[in-house]
Amino acid sequence: MKKIGLLNFQHSNDNYGAVIQAAALTHIIKKYSANVEHINFIPEEDAPPPLSLNERIKRLLSKDLLNIINNKLLKILNNLFLNKKNIIGNTNTFEDFRNNFIPRTDRCYKNLQELSELKEDYSAIIVGSDQVWRLTYTTVFAKAYFLSFASKNTKRISYAASFGLNHWEEEKDSELSLSIKKELDRFDAISVRESSGISICSDIFNVKATHVLDPTLLVDYQFYNNILLEQNSKNIDNIIFYKLDLNSEFIKFASEIAENYQCKLQNIYHQKRAGKQFFTDVPIWLSQIKNCKFVITDSFHCVCFAIVFKKQFICIVNKKRGMERLRSLLSDLGLIDRLCFDYSQENAEQLLNKKIDYVDINEKLNQLRDFSNAFLNDALAKVG
Repeated sequence: MKKIGLLNFQHSNDNYGAVIQAAALTHIIKKYSANVEHINFIPEEDAPPPLSLNERIKRLLSKDLLNIINNKLLKILNNLFLNKKNIIGNTNTFEDFRNNFIPRTDRCYKNLQELSELKEDYSAIIVGSDQVWRLTYTTVFAKAYFLSFASKNTKRISYAASFGLNHWEEEKDSELSLSIKKELDRFDAISVRESSGISICSDIFNVKATHVLDPTLLVDYQFYNNILLEQNSKNIDNIIFYKLDLNSEFIKFASEIAENYQCKLQNIYHQKRAGKQFFTDVPIWLSQIKNCKFVITDSFHCVCFAIVFKKQFICIVNKKRGMERLRSLLSDLGLIDRLCFDYSQENAEQLLNKKIDYVDINEKLNQLRDFSNAFLNDALAKVG
């Protein structure tokens, strides 16, 4: 059976979108091959701390025995034996999610030399989604995300890879750019998440790219039902916010909106207690979006989930993190007016009172899904 490897930022321990999109891509690719796994590439500067007791127990036990032991028991053992300092911050919520929804290589790879040991392991490697082609994020490991380690016999595919910005963060004729062009010339199929990515591929690298949907918008609704299986479906009716970069101006803005509409305001990113951050479990985080009254965010993936669950939302422009991915998606769906460029209550009230027509949005989404699935069908058709 053909074996397919996936490469993206699934290792994140503070980014809900990164792990959910990785799980979504797994769900999609399993339609083409049951033998699919993420290459657990964690660049050296992002390498994890020593294994927790939870992981040490898992390594010691056989797979058959692991199937018998409830994950909750492992959590209890982990909490009993780890010191309080390690429990606080609970980034283990992201690892718990990966264990349930993201199949990974047993080994963690830290650099290109180690990745090269995998070059003959896969019939195809798919890089994406997320900002895997943004040099600011990948730094000295950029070439890994252009699959420089793959063998000549491996099909190379990008799915919804993102440059993050509407321009390439390097001179066109630089050594790095020329090296990456050679890698892209070896790709069998290239797709990007933003319309501007097509221009970057053409103008900088002279390769053809296709514009497709992020995996979180491509999966069927059953994918989310599986994640939310044990969550309470009661409508909490809150105005929620997921703000990557908090500031006092935003808090005042969101608080006034909640007060005007007599709703509770809820921060779903994390809570601070005793100077530490506590992250919400991934399924609970998703359920809070599903069951809320209104979403305020500056996050691309939070916007995606608001659309999935047919929520009214405002997207605050976060120029530091780039707005191209948001502009591209919202333009395609006719939702560009959901972008807020300032903290004007007048603008907010207009958006709060202007309801999104999800009948029209879903028609557009279905067309984009058909197009994106056609890309994958063609790209994977000849994988041996």
